[in-house]
Amino acid sequence: MKKSIFAISIFFLALTLCTAQSRQRNTGGFSNNFDSAYKQNDIFKNGIPDVKITFGRGGKTYTAKMEENDTARELVRNITAQGRNLPIYNFDNFTGWQYMQYYDIPTRYNIPSNPQKVTQAKLGELYYSRPNRIILFYKDATVNETLTKVGQITDTAGLTKAVEENPPLEYWGNKLVLINYAD
Repeated sequence: MKKSIFAISIFFLALTLCTAQSRQRNTGGFSNNFDSAYKQNDIFKNGIPDVKITFGRGGKTYTAKMEENDTARELVRNITAQGRNLPIYNFDNFTGWQYMQYYDIPTRYNIPSNPQKVTQAKLGELYYSRPNRIILFYKDATVNETLTKVGQITDTAGLTKAVEENPPLEYWGNKLVLINYAD
């Protein structure tokens, strides 16, 4: 009897671990858990860390200086040691596609924001917009939006070209941007 209870307990423990690992692998976007390689205190010990942004697999990488606000902090908090892939599903038929791209974050994540009226956006500026979108301006633009600024790409040389020439992934049909901590 004790052996069967022990065996059943081991079975359920193994099942629980496998299910949790499967969920971790399949989340794709942001996570509610911190990556084990980064402890929360380590991430923010010197303020909000810079973020690397790579356009496409093997594409050009840029560094973004993040704003000191709760929105940027929450976005950066959810990057893992392996980084995050942000897909662009709709990249050439929405209002403003000529000067900006947006990257969707799953709506299950509650990202705080303090939106302000924005009328001029500069090349390389990063904003957060509801519902859970990060917006990158890859050209200067006159806009009429309510957004929360979360960062600025520091060296924008070639940025417009990198964004425009980021190819859709074969067999997937969307473009991809990888974000990671800048070490």
